[in-house]
Amino acid sequence: MRRGAVKIAILSIGTRGDVQPSIALAKALQNRGHDVVLGAPENFANWVERHGLRFHALGVDMQSFFQSPEGREIISGSIFAVIKIWKKTLVPMMRLSLDATWEAARDADVIVYHPKVVGAPDVCEKTGAKPVFASPLPLFSTGAFPFIAFRVGLGSWLNRQSYKILYLTRMTVLGIVNRWRREVLGLGKAPLFAAVGEYSGGITPRLCAVSNAVLPRPDDMDDGFHMMGYWFLDEGNA
Repeated sequence: MRRGAVKIAILSIGTRGDVQPSIALAKALQNRGHDVVLGAPENFANWVERHGLRFHALGVDMQSFFQSPEGREIISGSIFAVIKIWKKTLVPMMRLSLDATWEAARDADVIVYHPKVVGAPDVCEKTGAKPVFASPLPLFSTGAFPFIAFRVGLGSWLNRQSYKILYLTRMTVLGIVNRWRREVLGLGKAPLFAAVGEYSGGITPRLCAVSNAVLPRPDDMDDGFHMMGYWFLDEGNA
């Protein structure tokens, strides 16, 4: 590792649209001399390594899952399907992912994590690593526009409040996370309410991989929010 290099773990869970920008970011950081590991679903291992990057499986092949009968049931929108599949499939998948997140990032100085990587803030809390939240979508509370689930503007105050729906993403798995925090990290319970990009040490730097020409930076964002432009991966004619 070069002098002055930083050990960086980039963690991404999801499908190709989630992982591809992370590969581009990882390559850029590695080219600048940093020690980079990219954690992603196991089905992306060959692709990541083909780009000369160190890979760590996060144990969740989302593409295969959503093509399975259970995944198709969830996509159908049936709340009964979610309840039925929750304990049988999703809880074990979540625990495997949390354990893999710890193994991938436990030695990192900086952890750059996708919104779907639930355990990344907890690892930062345990190790003291610098957390950096990186999203391919604008998921940060602003009065300029509402959360993406809403199709029309709601007014400045309600636009900001609409992002609180993201609390639910953490709350639905909080029991699993707290058990893992206790058994693996040796930490107490996580806060019941934590917005995207928050952790026990405060507000993290937030990166939004969207062009400012496509979506102008909201005026009410603080200095920790950065519109980065798109992270394109050059694969030639591949």
